[in-house]
Amino acid sequence: MEFVRGNPFNKDDLIRAGINRASVVIIVPFDESDAVSSDAKTALLVMSIRKLNKDSYITAEVLDEDNREYVLNAGANPVISLGSFTTTVVTEEIFNHGLSSTLINLIQRVNIIDSKDFIGLRFRDVLERLRASGKG
Repeated sequence: MEFVRGNPFNKDDLIRAGINRASVVIIVPFDESDAVSSDAKTALLVMSIRKLNKDSYITAEVLDEDNREYVLNAGANPVISLGSFTTTVVTEEIFNHGLSSTLINLIQRVNIIDSKDFIGLRFRDVLERLRASGKG
């Protein structure tokens, strides 16, 4: 992961940051006090990145669930709205006790696995390696 100081709307700064070579890009909200402006900037940035790198996997977060579709149409792969995600998890917890703990454990477990170690392997081989390491 690389952090570069610059203007995310400046093409030269994006290239200097290596956006044209990035396999994964994560975009977080610009200004949480103004959802409309922040989500519009997110959509614009997604379009700019997509123009420079058609193959990158762009994950973007929006503040307003109503803007998800715009950012998806701009070229993001998944668009996450934490507000709606949180509401869904809390609501599901009412009916499915323990779901939130299960999700947190799953997310934490996935974060400690380096997928590069499994490229080209069959599912069965991956599963065996994960079990052997205590992660599966």
